[in-house]
Amino acid sequence: MESTLRIPIGSPEDLDSAVEYCIRTHLGPSTYISKKSVGDTERALYEIGNSYLEIISDAETTNRPTLIKKRIDNIFSVDIVKEKDRYAVLLPSIDTISKATLMRINERAAKSETALIETAHDRFIKIPMVSIALSPIFQILEAVDSEETISAADIHHRKGSAKAQKYLDFLSQIDFLKRENGHFVKGDMFKRYSKSTGDELYNIIAARVLEAGFEYLQGYFHLTMLTPYMRLSNSYYYPSGEFGNRLKMDAILLRDYEKRLYGRFRNINQLRAQVGQMRRAKIFAKDRKYILGDSELFANYCKAIKASCTA
Repeated sequence: MESTLRIPIGSPEDLDSAVEYCIRTHLGPSTYISKKSVGDTERALYEIGNSYLEIISDAETTNRPTLIKKRIDNIFSVDIVKEKDRYAVLLPSIDTISKATLMRINERAAKSETALIETAHDRFIKIPMVSIALSPIFQILEAVDSEETISAADIHHRKGSAKAQKYLDFLSQIDFLKRENGHFVKGDMFKRYSKSTGDELYNIIAARVLEAGFEYLQGYFHLTMLTPYMRLSNSYYYPSGEFGNRLKMDAILLRDYEKRLYGRFRNINQLRAQVGQMRRAKIFAKDRKYILGDSELFANYCKAIKASCTA
């Protein structure tokens, strides 16, 4: 529930201090002023942030985890309005702040997934299950490549009408196919990579398709076999990015991080098998003792999320 506080008028510095005292007293000591905008002498707007502690553990220090203070700026606004000899301050409820903070933390984790797709799409397609999931898309592109043009009816006949149309729509949206006179021909993106051949062409196309539409493939096509590999990689790279260095994990710790991010426990033997596939795809390093991120991938990931990390 929102509440209104009233502060006696003093100097601007006094107002800043009073607003900070109000938010910390009524909303918690983790809140702070992240930005101030003064419209005129009658009104001011304060952007308020919130901080939280991120608990980071690795397999070497599980008994002494590292606590990192993270700040999230501009979670909510506080409007200050002059009323005679006082300022009225309208504050949100603590529950509102908690929900807004959690939403922003979830957004950070989602941005981490996006950064991984940008930097590791060419590695994900080397995982056999991911390659199999993308094979219907490649089969359509292969048909267009060999025949120059193909009708929607032919694709419908090969794949089934509803699913085939979804694939055609997706490939058209990302400019791999183009519709001409009721037929499909190569789009500009496909033409760009057509000089490559064989496995090289497949790897390029599959990587670009994955980069362009992971969420679409996962949600619209229900290609859920992609999901566990993305979640496992994010469960490693997201906390490592927050820590600023590659963490050393074992299977139990990686599963714990996945539980934090996604709210589910994976079968530990299934996790170990998938980690093995991800090592072979160079998403994880080939370390005998720990689950460890690939140094080159971690450096590129850190650039993508604009974090300060040590590879």
